[in-house]
Amino acid sequence: YMKNVDTKNVKDMSDIFYNFTSLISLDLSNFITDKVTDMSYMFYNCKNLESLNLVNFKTSNVKNMRYMFYNCSSLTSAKLPDGLTVIPALFMNNCYRLQEVDFPKELVYIGDGAFTGTALCFLTLPDGLRSIGEEAFSSWDMTASEITLPDSVDTIGKNAFADCIALETLKLSAALTEIPEKMCYRCTGLKSVTIGDRVMSIGEEAFYKCESLEQVHIPD
Repeated sequence: YMKNVDTKNVKDMSDIFYNFTSLISLDLSNFITDKVTDMSYMFYNCKNLESLNLVNFKTSNVKNMRYMFYNCSSLTSAKLPDGLTVIPALFMNNCYRLQEVDFPKELVYIGDGAFTGTALCFLTLPDGLRSIGEEAFSSWDMTASEITLPDSVDTIGKNAFADCIALETLKLSAALTEIPEKMCYRCTGLKSVTIGDRVMSIGEEAFYKCESLEQVHIPD
Protein backbone atom coordinates (compact mmCIF):
# COMPACT_ATOMS: atom_id res chain seq x y z
CA TYR A 1 0.00 0.00 0.00
CA MET A 2 3.00 2.33 0.37
CA LYS A 3 3.21 2.51 -3.42
CA ASN A 4 0.20 4.84 -3.47
CA VAL A 5 1.60 7.37 -1.00
CA ASP A 6 2.48 10.75 -2.51
CA THR A 7 5.70 11.99 -0.89
CA LYS A 8 6.97 14.47 -3.46
CA ASN A 9 6.45 17.48 -1.16
CA VAL A 10 7.41 15.81 2.13
CA LYS A 11 10.34 17.38 4.00
CA ASP A 12 10.27 15.45 7.28
CA MET A 13 10.26 11.64 7.37
CA SER A 14 11.61 11.28 10.89
CA ASP A 15 9.94 8.65 13.08
CA ILE A 16 7.41 7.55 10.45
CA PHE A 17 8.06 3.83 11.06
CA TYR A 18 9.37 4.31 14.61
CA ASN A 19 8.95 1.14 16.70
CA PHE A 20 6.90 -0.69 14.04
CA THR A 21 7.98 -4.02 15.52
CA SER A 22 5.54 -6.08 13.41
CA LEU A 23 6.96 -4.77 10.12
CA ILE A 24 8.78 -7.52 8.18
CA SER A 25 9.21 -6.20 4.64
CA LEU A 26 8.88 -2.79 3.07
CA ASP A 27 9.17 -1.59 -0.52
CA LEU A 28 9.72 2.16 -0.66
CA SER A 29 11.06 2.21 -4.20
CA ASN A 30 8.31 4.64 -5.22
CA PHE A 31 8.98 7.08 -2.40
CA ILE A 32 10.06 10.51 -3.71
CA THR A 33 12.51 11.99 -1.22
CA ASP A 34 14.05 14.89 -3.15
CA LYS A 35 12.82 17.50 -0.63
CA VAL A 36 13.33 15.49 2.55
CA THR A 37 15.70 17.03 5.12
CA ASP A 38 15.12 14.74 8.12
CA MET A 39 15.15 10.93 8.16
CA SER A 40 16.24 10.48 11.79
CA TYR A 41 14.71 7.54 13.69
CA MET A 42 12.84 6.61 10.51
CA PHE A 43 13.03 2.83 11.09
CA TYR A 44 14.10 2.92 14.75
CA ASN A 45 13.55 -0.42 16.50
CA CYS A 46 11.86 -2.11 13.53
CA LYS A 47 13.39 -5.23 14.97
CA ASN A 48 11.56 -7.71 12.72
CA LEU A 49 12.25 -5.86 9.48
CA GLU A 50 14.09 -8.32 7.21
CA SER A 51 14.17 -6.56 3.84
CA LEU A 52 13.99 -2.99 2.71
CA ASN A 53 14.18 -1.44 -0.76
CA LEU A 54 15.60 2.09 -0.71
CA VAL A 55 17.16 1.96 -4.15
CA ASN A 56 15.53 5.18 -5.38
CA PHE A 57 15.97 7.24 -2.21
CA LYS A 58 17.50 10.66 -2.83
CA THR A 59 19.40 12.02 0.15
CA SER A 60 21.13 15.13 -1.20
CA ASN A 61 19.02 17.46 0.99
CA VAL A 62 18.92 15.27 4.09
CA LYS A 63 20.60 16.88 7.11
CA ASN A 64 19.72 14.36 9.82
CA MET A 65 19.82 10.55 9.55
CA ARG A 66 20.81 9.71 13.14
CA TYR A 67 19.45 6.43 14.49
CA MET A 68 17.76 5.82 11.14
CA PHE A 69 18.06 2.01 11.41
CA TYR A 70 18.95 1.67 15.08
CA ASN A 71 18.14 -1.81 16.44
CA CYS A 72 16.78 -3.17 13.16
CA SER A 73 18.08 -6.46 14.44
CA SER A 74 16.61 -8.71 11.71
CA LEU A 75 18.19 -6.91 8.75
CA THR A 76 20.89 -9.04 7.15
CA SER A 77 21.86 -6.79 4.25
CA ALA A 78 21.46 -3.20 3.12
CA LYS A 79 22.06 -1.32 -0.12
CA LEU A 80 22.54 2.33 0.75
CA PRO A 81 21.27 5.02 -1.65
CA ASP A 82 23.49 6.25 -4.44
CA GLY A 83 24.75 9.77 -3.81
CA LEU A 84 24.96 9.33 -0.03
CA THR A 85 28.12 11.12 1.15
CA VAL A 86 27.72 11.02 4.95
CA ILE A 87 26.64 8.13 7.18
CA PRO A 88 25.79 9.74 10.52
CA ALA A 89 26.45 8.53 14.04
CA LEU A 90 24.55 5.43 15.19
CA PHE A 91 23.08 4.94 11.72
CA MET A 92 22.81 1.12 11.84
CA ASN A 93 23.93 0.63 15.41
CA ASN A 94 22.88 -2.64 17.06
CA CYS A 95 21.73 -4.28 13.82
CA TYR A 96 23.33 -7.45 15.08
CA ARG A 97 22.34 -9.70 12.16
CA LEU A 98 23.59 -7.28 9.51
CA GLN A 99 26.17 -9.15 7.40
CA GLU A 100 26.48 -7.08 4.23
CA VAL A 101 26.35 -3.39 3.34
CA ASP A 102 26.65 -2.01 -0.18
CA PHE A 103 28.24 1.41 0.28
CA PRO A 104 27.72 4.15 -2.34
CA LYS A 105 30.80 5.25 -4.25
CA GLU A 106 30.24 8.89 -3.22
CA LEU A 107 30.67 8.16 0.50
CA VAL A 108 33.26 10.33 2.31
CA TYR A 109 32.37 10.05 6.01
CA ILE A 110 31.21 7.31 8.40
CA GLY A 111 30.04 8.61 11.78
CA ASP A 112 30.64 7.44 15.35
CA GLY A 113 29.09 4.08 16.17
CA ALA A 114 27.45 3.85 12.74
CA PHE A 115 27.84 0.05 12.52
CA THR A 116 28.63 -0.86 16.13
CA GLY A 117 27.22 -4.25 17.06
CA THR A 118 26.76 -5.55 13.50
CA ALA A 119 27.82 -8.91 12.07
CA LEU A 120 29.48 -7.75 8.85
CA CYS A 121 31.17 -10.68 7.14
CA PHE A 122 33.22 -8.49 4.84
CA LEU A 123 33.88 -4.78 4.53
CA THR A 124 34.40 -3.15 1.15
CA LEU A 125 34.71 0.60 1.54
CA PRO A 126 34.64 2.93 -1.47
CA ASP A 127 37.62 4.82 -2.85
CA GLY A 128 37.21 8.44 -1.81
CA LEU A 129 36.20 7.69 1.79
CA ARG A 130 38.00 10.19 4.03
CA SER A 131 36.96 9.61 7.63
CA ILE A 132 35.87 6.74 9.90
CA GLY A 133 34.38 7.74 13.25
CA GLU A 134 34.85 6.43 16.78
CA GLU A 135 33.62 2.87 17.32
CA ALA A 136 32.28 2.89 13.75
CA PHE A 137 32.77 -0.87 13.28
CA SER A 138 33.35 -2.01 16.85
CA SER A 139 31.61 -5.35 17.30
CA TRP A 140 32.10 -8.76 18.88
CA ASP A 141 29.79 -10.16 16.19
CA MET A 142 31.66 -8.95 13.10
CA THR A 143 32.99 -11.93 11.17
CA ALA A 144 35.13 -10.09 8.59
CA SER A 145 38.63 -11.56 8.71
CA GLU A 146 40.30 -9.01 6.44
CA ILE A 147 39.88 -5.25 6.10
CA THR A 148 41.71 -3.05 3.60
CA LEU A 149 41.06 0.66 3.93
CA PRO A 150 41.08 2.78 0.76
CA ASP A 151 44.15 5.00 0.56
CA SER A 152 41.96 8.11 0.76
CA VAL A 153 41.15 7.58 4.46
CA ASP A 154 43.05 10.18 6.48
CA THR A 155 41.18 10.08 9.80
CA ILE A 156 40.13 7.19 12.04
CA GLY A 157 38.41 7.61 15.40
CA LYS A 158 39.36 5.75 18.56
CA ASN A 159 37.98 2.23 19.04
CA ALA A 160 37.04 2.15 15.34
CA PHE A 161 37.61 -1.62 15.10
CA ALA A 162 37.62 -2.54 18.78
CA ASP A 163 36.46 -6.04 19.74
CA CYS A 164 36.48 -7.34 16.15
CA ILE A 165 37.73 -10.68 17.36
CA ALA A 166 37.47 -12.39 13.93
CA LEU A 167 39.67 -9.79 12.24
CA GLU A 168 43.01 -11.31 11.19
CA THR A 169 44.46 -8.89 8.64
CA LEU A 170 44.22 -5.10 8.59
CA LYS A 171 45.74 -2.86 5.94
CA LEU A 172 45.63 0.81 6.84
CA SER A 173 45.46 3.62 4.29
CA ALA A 174 48.42 5.44 2.80
CA ALA A 175 46.97 8.84 3.77
CA LEU A 176 46.72 8.05 7.48
CA THR A 177 49.11 10.03 9.73
CA GLU A 178 47.83 9.00 13.17
CA ILE A 179 46.68 5.66 14.55
CA PRO A 180 44.13 6.49 17.26
CA GLU A 181 43.99 5.06 20.74
CA LYS A 182 42.31 1.68 21.11
CA MET A 183 41.79 1.41 17.35
CA CYS A 184 42.03 -2.40 17.48
CA TYR A 185 41.40 -2.82 21.20
CA ARG A 186 40.86 -6.51 22.05
CA CYS A 187 41.07 -7.71 18.45
CA THR A 188 42.30 -11.02 19.78
CA GLY A 189 42.51 -12.74 16.38
CA LEU A 190 44.49 -9.99 14.64
CA LYS A 191 47.69 -11.42 13.13
CA SER A 192 48.93 -8.86 10.60
CA VAL A 193 48.80 -5.08 10.27
CA THR A 194 50.11 -2.95 7.41
CA ILE A 195 50.87 0.66 8.33
CA GLY A 196 51.44 3.45 5.82
CA ASP A 197 54.71 5.39 5.82
CA ARG A 198 52.98 8.67 6.72
CA VAL A 199 52.00 7.53 10.21
CA MET A 200 53.65 9.79 12.78
CA SER A 201 52.02 8.59 16.01
CA ILE A 202 50.31 5.56 17.50
CA GLY A 203 47.75 6.12 20.24
CA GLU A 204 47.66 4.40 23.62
CA GLU A 205 46.44 0.82 23.60
CA ALA A 206 45.91 0.92 19.84
CA PHE A 207 46.61 -2.82 19.72
CA TYR A 208 45.88 -3.74 23.34
CA LYS A 209 45.04 -7.41 23.85
CA CYS A 210 45.90 -8.24 20.23
CA GLU A 211 47.38 -11.46 21.50
CA SER A 212 47.75 -13.09 18.07
CA LEU A 213 49.58 -10.18 16.41
CA GLU A 214 52.67 -11.54 14.64
CA GLN A 215 53.51 -9.06 11.88
CA VAL A 216 53.50 -5.29 11.47
CA HIS A 217 54.38 -4.18 7.95
CA ILE A 218 55.62 -0.69 7.10
CA PRO A 219 56.09 -0.16 3.33
CA ASP A 220 59.37 1.30 2.09
